[in-house]
Amino acid sequence: MASNLEVLTAILAYWLVVLIIARLLSLKVRNLTITPIMVMYKKPASFGIFEKLEGNRLFSAVLWAGVLLTLVSMVAFYLFVGQIALLRISGEAQEGVGLVPVIPGVTIKGVAIIYILLNLGIAVVVHELSHAAASKALRVPVKSTGLLLAVVLPAAFVEPDEEAFRRARLRDRIRIVAAGPASNLILGLLLLGLFAAVFQGGAGVEIIGVEPGSPADEAGLAPGFVITKVNGVEVRSIADLQKALAPLAERDAEILVEGYWKDTGMRDKIVVYKPAERRLIGITIRQANPLTWMPDSIYFTLAALVSYGYIINLSLAVINAAPLFITDGGRIIGDVLTSKLGDLRGRTLSFFLQILTLLILLSSITFSQIG
Repeated sequence: MASNLEVLTAILAYWLVVLIIARLLSLKVRNLTITPIMVMYKKPASFGIFEKLEGNRLFSAVLWAGVLLTLVSMVAFYLFVGQIALLRISGEAQEGVGLVPVIPGVTIKGVAIIYILLNLGIAVVVHELSHAAASKALRVPVKSTGLLLAVVLPAAFVEPDEEAFRRARLRDRIRIVAAGPASNLILGLLLLGLFAAVFQGGAGVEIIGVEPGSPADEAGLAPGFVITKVNGVEVRSIADLQKALAPLAERDAEILVEGYWKDTGMRDKIVVYKPAERRLIGITIRQANPLTWMPDSIYFTLAALVSYGYIINLSLAVINAAPLFITDGGRIIGDVLTSKLGDLRGRTLSFFLQILTLLILLSSITFSQIG
């Protein structure tokens, strides 16, 4: 893993490149704002496609569910991200465990860049369209939309008419802001359900690599063999295989591996002899493709897209719901506190809460690589 100095140098170099590109673009692109820590693009938008939602009582009621989901996401931030931060501060966190900022070439590499950026684009569009739809439904005009990048934190926004937004009732302002994180949470859960139903489990575990000289190699296991049973226990997923092999890690073991050869469909039984000093039998695996009519190249590409999709949407929902200076959660908390406690006390309490949340977020960040 790269040292802290190497990571910092890479981030500074990356950000310098971003600022230079943004500066060159600003010569031809209007409404591009550049500061030392942020690049923001904003353009006028009215979102006329949502005109029919104006005054829709059913949709207005549904937006209350969005508020509840955003509150759930906010609690999840403190429960999960807070726990990671405490473990990292105490030095008890496993290496690489934490929130990974999206920095192409630094934290994400290879084909993972395509999967992540594509899913980020979809997540941002869904997020902002949800804000716009909520604004239209609650009769608050939308003035503009845009994107911003604050060093390693990408974000997008829909900007309602500020005067109309301030005049709106507190409950309407909260519903408009909460619609964004709620939409990402819903999309993330839908993608998670799709991944569990279609791309995880059911067809066994395929061997895609064997370590030379390992127990698996000596037994005759090879890439293309799909494991369906271990010592008579059915194996439908990677988790099943890990569970079956875990009790054998510290001792001599005779392991009966059953399955079939993918290229011929021929079933086979192979006995693997593992000595106690070898914890693993020496195979690299992946979930087998249960959709026999779909080519592996398409199946595993879709599986990667869906898996990155639910991770990114759930992560965005949780982080965007947290009370931070550029998040929807920060806007909700600030609005509620100033409305209930007055401007000075509300802003002061909101500021300290957001500082605390920012420290939790920063403490949980890791620069381990994806892809």
